[in-house]
Amino acid sequence: MLVSRPFFPAPVAMTIELEKLPNCITSVHVALPPDRKKEERDKVVQSFMAQAQLRGFRPGKAPRSAVEMAYKSKITEETNQALINAGVRAAIQEHKLQVLSVQEVKDVRDEKDGPFLFTAQVVTRPEFELPDYGNLTIQAPPSEVREDEVDAGLERLRLRFADFQDEPDRPLAMGDLAVIDFSGRTEDKPISEVIPGRDGEQLQGREGFWLKLEEGAFLPGFCEALGGMSPGETREFPIELPPDFPFKEVAARRLDYTVKLTGIKRQILPELNDEFAGKVLEGKTLDELRATMRTEMENERRNMIEEGKRRQVMEQLNRGAEFDVPDHLVLNEAQRIANEIVRANSQRGLSDDQILGAKEEIRTNSQAAGRERVKSTFLLLAIAEKEGIKVEKEEFARRIHEYAARYKTPYEKMVRQLDEQNLLPAIEEELLTAKTLAFVTDKATVEPLPAEAPAEEAPAPAA
Repeated sequence: MLVSRPFFPAPVAMTIELEKLPNCITSVHVALPPDRKKEERDKVVQSFMAQAQLRGFRPGKAPRSAVEMAYKSKITEETNQALINAGVRAAIQEHKLQVLSVQEVKDVRDEKDGPFLFTAQVVTRPEFELPDYGNLTIQAPPSEVREDEVDAGLERLRLRFADFQDEPDRPLAMGDLAVIDFSGRTEDKPISEVIPGRDGEQLQGREGFWLKLEEGAFLPGFCEALGGMSPGETREFPIELPPDFPFKEVAARRLDYTVKLTGIKRQILPELNDEFAGKVLEGKTLDELRATMRTEMENERRNMIEEGKRRQVMEQLNRGAEFDVPDHLVLNEAQRIANEIVRANSQRGLSDDQILGAKEEIRTNSQAAGRERVKSTFLLLAIAEKEGIKVEKEEFARRIHEYAARYKTPYEKMVRQLDEQNLLPAIEEELLTAKTLAFVTDKATVEPLPAEAPAEEAPAPAA
């Protein structure tokens, strides 16, 4: 789309033509008249004359002709750059362009006795209509923690503080803790060759593995196959996996295991009393431990609920506005996400070859997530501008203090380091978008969701 149509052959003033391209690119076609060329060249030459050191002349006293001859190419280069800068600035001011970066300058031509011509491709902020962010409806479950959830948390603590007693003189029974050495194969191949990474290694086999015998634990039918074993006994048996087994590589297949029982342990749980509470939190009674656990569970649930509300808000905002976003920002964000995925997979035990094999899937997922993140940022920045939301100096300083404390660096030095790495604008943007998202979330109407059964383990109180 052409915004204006200048007459380039003999402009008497600077002329600018804009051409809108996809992905937030605008081609800026500029023609600067001869008198502007002369004006900019004169400025550059005067700068060189003031500093030139030529043989036979005192510093800064060489005549213009000598300076122009000695520094001809540099003067031309700086003049061209000054004209390009002037043209881009004029385009931004005249057409109120919100330029993020200059991507490329091309087609530079300096016509003799004519205009100076060039085309700059600039990346601009996307243009879009803001969705109705003031009337969003989101859902959230109750934040109250039920008594049975606190009870379950205390039971988990009892398990954590349990003692174990050897039972060498009887056979293994359901409910016992079996200490086993085991190894598995499928179709005469080690399981770790069929299932990649740490998951395959854990199903393949371990020594000194503790397993509580409960129906369905570890693998379907595995615990039941150990029943009646005595310490020192070795047993071989097959496990038939169902078609919906989580690891598709072995779903509906047979695994053959060899298991040696090296010991039987009986779990002895501590009594739920003040003495137990004092071991968990020194000097606390059971009632005080229960109150602490409830508080921490409530805090965790509130944080989870708030995160869910913010996620719903962003999903609705993204659905409510369709627009292009700059490709280079998506690429940068997608690369960060891909790095996170690779790091997580590496920590799970996947090899470099296995991660490389999933390269295309990682790239596709990262690209989609990167585009959503970039789009979300532009939406929130537009809302912040409309609502006059800003990051206060105290908020910014508090975040820098957090970085300084994390990296054990003095505050002033932390500021210098972040400034040298050009990270201060990104930190301010992060604070602004988070503040704006909180603003929109607070305005949303919250509808209740039914309470869910306790699913996530509560954190243990800090001792």
